[in-house]
Amino acid sequence: MSDDRPILLTGYGPFSHHEVNASWVVVQELQSIGVSHNGRNMPLVIKEIPVIYESVHEEVPKLWSEYKPRLCVHTGVSHYKEITVEQCARNSVYRPLDVTGQCAKNYQCEAGGVEKLETSIDVNLIADSVNKRQSEVKVVVSQDAGHYLCEFIYYKSLHIGNSPTLFVHFPTIGLPYSSAQMAIGLKHIIESILDNGMG
Repeated sequence: MSDDRPILLTGYGPFSHHEVNASWVVVQELQSIGVSHNGRNMPLVIKEIPVIYESVHEEVPKLWSEYKPRLCVHTGVSHYKEITVEQCARNSVYRPLDVTGQCAKNYQCEAGGVEKLETSIDVNLIADSVNKRQSEVKVVVSQDAGHYLCEFIYYKSLHIGNSPTLFVHFPTIGLPYSSAQMAIGLKHIIESILDNGMG
C-alpha cells in the first residue's frame, strides 16, 4: 500500500546580509522539478519560515498537525561551501538574536527537553549515496547545526518526533553552486532517504 502523506519542506526567509535566503529559493526550485519514488511523483508541501524564534514555536507544530508528513526536511543557509546534512540538534543555548531582536525564551527550544536529539536518518549513508550518484554538488555530514534558527527548528521537529526529520544547510547561491544545482542535490538527498526506507 502506498504512503500518500506529503513530504514537508521548509526554507527560511531573509536575515542579516542574506536578503535572499538560498534555502527558500532551493525549496521552491525543488517543488518545480519534483521528487519521485517507486515511479511516482511524491506530494510536497513547502513553507517559508521567518527567522524568528516565536514563529518557529508557533508554526512548526501546526505544520506537523495539519500535514502529518511522512518526512520533514528543514533547510537553511550556511557559510560552508558544501551541502551539509545535519546529524543532531541541541536544546540550548540560543542567545543569538533573531530578525526581531529577540533571543529564544530561556535560551532554549523546549523546556525540560533533553540536551541533544539525533535524526533517525543515517546521514552518512545518505551523503555517500548522493555523492556516488552525482558529481555536481558535494554533500557532507555535520554534527553542529549552528546554534541559531536552523538548529532551533531542527530540534523543534525532532522533539515532536512523529516522522523522520532532517536538516540540510546550503551555501550562499553562487558560492559555489547555483540554486538549480542545489535543488537537484536536495532532490537526490530526499530520494535517497526514500529509496533506503528511511522516510
